Amino acid sequence: MEKELCFIIEEDKLFLEKVLVDYLDVPIFFLCKSKKSYYIVLCIDMEELDYIVERLSVGEVYKLFHGEIAMRDVFLLHERFWKVSSGENVTLDRVERCTKEQLDVNVLPESGAEFRILTSDMEKYVKSFDSMFFQQGYSNSFTTIVEEIKENCDGILGCRIEEFLDMSDLSYDIEIKPTVSERIYDKGFCSREPNSATYVNCSNNGMWESSEWLGTAA
Repeated sequence: MEKELCFIIEEDKLFLEKVLVDYLDVPIFFLCKSKKSYYIVLCIDMEELDYIVERLSVGEVYKLFHGEIAMRDVFLLHERFWKVSSGENVTLDRVERCTKEQLDVNVLPESGAEFRILTSDMEKYVKSFDSMFFQQGYSNSFTTIVEEIKENCDGILGCRIEEFLDMSDLSYDIEIKPTVSERIYDKGFCSREPNSATYVNCSNNGMWESSEWLGTAA
């Protein structure tokens, strides 16, 4: 289904992603998404259809959904935001880039008010978002570690990285680095000095500290 184009901000097209709060079927607090970013939007004048728009990271959206950032505070995270006054159509909107000092905090939600999941439809959307969020975090962490291994092990291990890295065995987040180092050890490419963070290269008897690229070894 084609999504509704809500705003064009600095040549970035923002499409309606999810209405979070509405009043008489008018969205007043909602999430938009462009090809690059998420944006949170608050309607500050329902008659004139004026809005304030703030760009958010994926992590900030996650925190909003799970009550780690209040709805008011989400508009105070960054130094700049946009004020949009609706025109006859999206291309005629008046868009003004503003600083945090220009924000009238009286139009924001009440202090401490947190977003709540009240419908099964919203619950389904948040679960889908969470799944994407954790998969993206896992993928980013894994990619970073693989690049570090390739950079530091080039010509040392004498094998392709794919021969001993199996993504299905890796755990997420803080466990991922020790797991990778254990797989290097378990595959027999290196021997590990007892009770230390040093791995001994088996091919040319060189040594390097694993803490420089994989984190401290278990």
